[in-house]
Amino acid sequence: MPLSGVASYIPTLDAFAKHWEQVNKASSKDLVIRGATLNHLAALRQSLIMALNDVVSKENVRLVASGDRDIKAAEMRERFKQFKEVVSRKPLSKPYKEALPKLPARTAGDEAMIEAAESVIQIWAVVNRNNPAVPKFRPPLVLEGGCTLEHFGYELASYRQSCRAAESADRNALYSRDMRGQVMGQVAKLLKLYSAAAIRLLGEDHELVRTIPDAEPNPDKLPAAPELEGEWNPATEKVELRWTHPDPSSLKRFSLRYHPGPRYKMEEEESVESIPTDRTSMEVAYGLAAPGSSSTYKLYAVAPDSGEQGSNTIRIVRPS
Repeated sequence: MPLSGVASYIPTLDAFAKHWEQVNKASSKDLVIRGATLNHLAALRQSLIMALNDVVSKENVRLVASGDRDIKAAEMRERFKQFKEVVSRKPLSKPYKEALPKLPARTAGDEAMIEAAESVIQIWAVVNRNNPAVPKFRPPLVLEGGCTLEHFGYELASYRQSCRAAESADRNALYSRDMRGQVMGQVAKLLKLYSAAAIRLLGEDHELVRTIPDAEPNPDKLPAAPELEGEWNPATEKVELRWTHPDPSSLKRFSLRYHPGPRYKMEEEESVESIPTDRTSMEVAYGLAAPGSSSTYKLYAVAPDSGEQGSNTIRIVRPS
């Protein structure tokens, strides 16, 4: 199995470790690659397992935290709309309509939403004072569901807290993926040097030379890439993904992967699901907890020798 996606690193490393052990037994001295021995490879394996597990743990925390933030952001937007609707109607419309802030775009970020909510609190407090008095209005202003100014303040505080938690979880997940990427880079560098080192030690005619595993996929043997498309289905509240492939019968499986964005990187992707080759569609909601949540998906065609080729990426933003 050559190195390709994140999931290929441990099986590929194990194949090289097994071959390295055979080389050591067949030779009068142990194989050493720029000071690295078989024990170094074993230590790298353990480091990689720890890094892989840490990413899974940090990514789970990030998904929960970002989902909580997105849910609260959607609730804040709904409160904003309720407040704007009430204040825009008579009798309050005349003195307060022009003071209302605009609802920020979903892409504007958390700070823009927090700033708009703070403006709502300021205007709401003025409305409740009702000075000068607005005819036919009896304060305090209460929104649908009994939401008062005080309750809205609690919601804003909760939203702020969720934003801080999501920001911290994002940083931790990014750092964890970076650490994993560094270990993966060390593994890849060592395995790519293995073939030449083994040949120097054993000689080109040795039988073990013919069984050296592939560190990198052969570009001439890679499967064709799938074509991926998809969109959000409001009825099911999931993304409907569809794909085509010129020869699915030649594949071992498809693999759906995810990246939080905004820029897709293979070393930062996460596996979502392994898919049989007779499937051409699926529904998924991974990373899309609430309106405004976004996820980027990529589908890989995986060959029997585990070489793989990725599709185009699909970025989905969950609408209102």
